[in-house]
Amino acid sequence: MRLGGSVMKPYSSPKEWLQHVKELGYSCVIFPVESTAPASVIRDYLQCCRDNDLLIGEVGAWRNVMARDEKERAANLEYNIRQLELAETVGANCCVNISGSFADMWDGYHPALDTPETWALVVENTRKIIDAVQPTHTAYSLEPMPWMVPESPEQYLQLMKDVDRPAFKVHLDYCNMLNSIDRYRHASEFITKCFDLL
Repeated sequence: MRLGGSVMKPYSSPKEWLQHVKELGYSCVIFPVESTAPASVIRDYLQCCRDNDLLIGEVGAWRNVMARDEKERAANLEYNIRQLELAETVGANCCVNISGSFADMWDGYHPALDTPETWALVVENTRKIIDAVQPTHTAYSLEPMPWMVPESPEQYLQLMKDVDRPAFKVHLDYCNMLNSIDRYRHASEFITKCFDLL
């Protein structure tokens, strides 16, 4: 098993970033630059990962693909596509986002998140991102959230069936799905159910 996570300290070179990674004891990392970085910078960080046996666990694509503003939504969808392309290029296990929201906060609760129309939009957006890239190595994933699709293992399983793309796979953050008293009280059983279903 490899452990990894975010590097929160600032860095300006692969060497500085690697020092932080070593201090944290990570052997799995979030790729530290975005698709907007120059190709040479992307290559340098990728080579650093390869030279130091660092598994690239994920590339983040944290933009709201359900933004109410149409221009913002289109730009965020395009950003997710570019990030998935980057993830595929560097051999990351996954490219991850959340499904999005209509709220003022990009990850905030909105009453319309629990509707058939929202479910259909999540499916449409996810297919659009995957189909634009057609990755063969990297999975596109949605991190569960307490108040948006997918908020349960049952929802995630159904979403996988509805998206119907081999490149759509599970990003299992069961902590974010402990969103009720019952799940909290029976957390061990709930986590076991997540693994059994997914």
